[in-house]
Amino acid sequence: MITLVTFPPAFGLRNVSPFCLKTEMALKHLDLAFQIEEQADPRKAPKGKLPYVVIEGQKLADSELILQRLDEMTQGKLFGDLTPEERATGAAFTRLAEDHLYWIMVASRWLDPDWFPHVVSGFFGFVPGLIRASFRVLRADR
Repeated sequence: MITLVTFPPAFGLRNVSPFCLKTEMALKHLDLAFQIEEQADPRKAPKGKLPYVVIEGQKLADSELILQRLDEMTQGKLFGDLTPEERATGAAFTRLAEDHLYWIMVASRWLDPDWFPHVVSGFFGFVPGLIRASFRVLRADR
């Protein structure tokens, strides 16, 4: 059994992390048996970020590394039919979306004063209220 450790639902979405969603969708697409363990605090994860999976007792973090492992486990059911050129194109688009465009989306969440209270509750709901209030104060000073 594979355990996918991911963020809990927030903002009415199954997950706010595209990396967690990508990993969950790959597991479903491959029809692999897995369970979801929700964790609000990514600092507890192996690389300090989510998602990560536990496969045969071994923790594996980073969605791209997870997908590579799943591809190996399923004898190429994710990437096996791709040519080297298609793999390279996919890698380029993945890097563009995940390493560059993703940060525009993140900035829009954090910099919009009307949306920022949702960021505080959605991302820092696990933090004690007194400390969480300081996030609101910090944002109000901008």
